[in-house]
Amino acid sequence: MDSSITLKKFVAGILAGLVITFLVWWFWTYRQNSRNPKPVGGALVAQTIQQKGGAFALGVSIDGALQLAYNHYFCENGWEQSVASIDYVQMSLSGGEAMINAAAVSVATSCLADGFIQNGKLKDTLTTSDVTKDCVQGAVSALLVQTALKGFGKTVQKIKKLATNNPSKFIGGLKRLGIVTSNNAVKEQAQLAIKENLIKICRNIGMNDTEIRNLVLRSEIVLVKIDLMGGASVSESKLGKLWVNYDIAANDGINAIKDDVANFSKHFADNNVLVDEIVVANPQAQFLEQIESSMKQGSSVTIIGTFNNKYFHKIWKQIENGETELDVFNVNIQNTYQGIPKQFEDISFTHSDGVTLIPTEKLKTITLTKQ
Repeated sequence: MDSSITLKKFVAGILAGLVITFLVWWFWTYRQNSRNPKPVGGALVAQTIQQKGGAFALGVSIDGALQLAYNHYFCENGWEQSVASIDYVQMSLSGGEAMINAAAVSVATSCLADGFIQNGKLKDTLTTSDVTKDCVQGAVSALLVQTALKGFGKTVQKIKKLATNNPSKFIGGLKRLGIVTSNNAVKEQAQLAIKENLIKICRNIGMNDTEIRNLVLRSEIVLVKIDLMGGASVSESKLGKLWVNYDIAANDGINAIKDDVANFSKHFADNNVLVDEIVVANPQAQFLEQIESSMKQGSSVTIIGTFNNKYFHKIWKQIENGETELDVFNVNIQNTYQGIPKQFEDISFTHSDGVTLIPTEKLKTITLTKQ
């Protein structure tokens, strides 16, 4: 890295950043003093530097680490190139933001600060030896998982935009940082931990519930399981947190989609998402034709109901009569039986009013597999 070029970038960036920071700080200080008189002039500046200097250094370090992580882990630039691309203006502005708002983040380790700060000042050159890859990786991983990142808006907005527009690249960066794993065949508890960790990260970078749900569904790191017609005014499926409740009257959110089954493919197949498993208990509309295109080959749809439910009874009769409408699904007679699957034995199923329980002995189950 050319140290003279880096020095020019440093000087220009710090001067611009500090001028803006000083103006914002002065306005903030003026407002504070109008309510509670404090030292003025040089005494005020000295006191503020003493009190806020650590927060400034921390803000600079955090922003620098986020920039490096974005360039190296998410954009897959080389380490030297990532260091050379650091925006010093942005670093100093983030330092000022942290100073003004006292946004001290404990997970930014001392070794990270040491990489950017020397004798209380930002280093005039930054090299790979200054800021080690392992240190940045550890600090940024902790920041993304533990902290709502406010005051570091520019880089965080880049990460958020990447997560929204290119989930696979975002997930790839998280994998390279070691935050998430890619094995979607793990046990349910491990999958749940992965999903909850991903949701926490997405919240910390400012994504809303719908954006988070869409990213989780498209992430391919946890199985896509849908509790179809899972319940009105319900924000989570009764089947568990790995399942998404899809109901025309659900509370839309991370674990629930409020929409008609006629629009099922818009959330999945049309959005490059294929479903691994679907459960439909006490169906309230026709659904097989609507969900078929969104199901993976080999995925299953489990239908639970009674003969009093016309939609369930129709499918049962189709199976008995060998009707061609079900040709796209493989029907195993062993999976058409009295009662409910063992994994759902502890779950209560209700009539369409959402309150009246259906006795387990009256329930029947049909399991269809997408060919």
